[in-house]
Amino acid sequence: MKRIKPGRIPFFALILLLGLALSGCGGSSNSPQSSTGSPTPNDPAAPASAPVPAFQNAPGTVQGVTGGSTVTSPTAVTIYGSLFGGSSDNPMSRLIIPVVTLGSQTLSTPSPLVLDTGSAGMVISAQDVFPADMVSINGFVFPPGQNSLTFHGITVTNVQAIKIYGNGSSNYYGNIGYATVKFGGHGELTTNFMPVLFSYKALGSNGQLLKTPEHGILGIYSDANAARAPGAQPSDSLSLCSLRSINANGCDLESVLRYLNYGAGVNAGFSLGNATLDPNCLITATMTGCTLQSTLTVGLSAADEQAYSSMPLTCPPSDGPAVANSGVTACEAKIPGFTISDSGSGESFAAKVVFDSGTPNMVFSVPPKATFPQSLTRGSTETLTLAASPFTYSYQVGKGLPFVTTVTDSAQLNRTIIGIGFFTERRMYIDFSSNREGWK
Repeated sequence: MKRIKPGRIPFFALILLLGLALSGCGGSSNSPQSSTGSPTPNDPAAPASAPVPAFQNAPGTVQGVTGGSTVTSPTAVTIYGSLFGGSSDNPMSRLIIPVVTLGSQTLSTPSPLVLDTGSAGMVISAQDVFPADMVSINGFVFPPGQNSLTFHGITVTNVQAIKIYGNGSSNYYGNIGYATVKFGGHGELTTNFMPVLFSYKALGSNGQLLKTPEHGILGIYSDANAARAPGAQPSDSLSLCSLRSINANGCDLESVLRYLNYGAGVNAGFSLGNATLDPNCLITATMTGCTLQSTLTVGLSAADEQAYSSMPLTCPPSDGPAVANSGVTACEAKIPGFTISDSGSGESFAAKVVFDSGTPNMVFSVPPKATFPQSLTRGSTETLTLAASPFTYSYQVGKGLPFVTTVTDSAQLNRTIIGIGFFTERRMYIDFSSNREGWK
């Protein structure tokens, strides 16, 4: 299906349904996980030294405001919607956001990244950006004695990291680097100098190379996600990725949209929804058969937010040291207090919900003692109710691939995932200024 640009290495592999679901592509699938495996034998050795020092030739620091767009009013950013195949056992659909330029390097063809409300931080195929003499599937090539590379305004450090999605179903090996990033179908916005995981390979839980049409993930949710060095443990302290301080254990990545500037009267954040998934849209280098759509808005107004039901986010998150030690205002992606009911059985259960555009289906995480059915009848109506907001959302099981619903045990997955189907019918926002999330 994928049309490969000459000289570009195919990057990822189709992931089975539960792996995709558990991955909050990040989000749903992208809650921070620690690496439990070791690098393969041909991986470059992880740096054993202290933090990488500041680079004098860098155009700014991660905390700076150099070079980025200022959002002076809510701004539409164009993306693609693809329903590119699959089955009830393996539904495949994506919202794709093109990355056009990194640093001063305009890509020969935009790199198609999954737009993911279920994860934080940016992972991109290094082979999309750098020439073959700088990086291969075995890693980056550093000249003797150098701890960094520079290329067209991009800095790559020798700090290796693994970003893990889906409880280990997808493992992205790469190096922490920094660049300004221009994104959107028309290159609508450019970030400040920000951290990026330049991934030279992705492995599945079985250690085999993954090959999927997309070339990475652009995570925009409210939490922070760990990019851990090979061998680092969940208990190892991390902080926000910074050009001036990267410890040998790795660092935390946060929403790409936090690296924009926001003008007076514009709240930092985004809204996303009412997207179209086109079965004729193929995720290729040229996005064959695809039409851009303005379904992502960056920047929020107070008037816009009043149209939504909303809840305050839990800040900082309650789910682990990877985010608790990040040093940023990260907020938990899971929204507590939902009740989910099934019309077919009349049963219901209490849920913590993540609205995750990066997961191609719905996944219910049911407490062990609940009487909720383990499989749902096609055509039954599933209703989510958040009384405190108030907010209600219903859909029919199996009315299309994005509405395929899997039921799993909360011991295996600590969140219920409302996936991409929601974003075809409804809309959500996250406000990083007030730390609120809303739906309509």
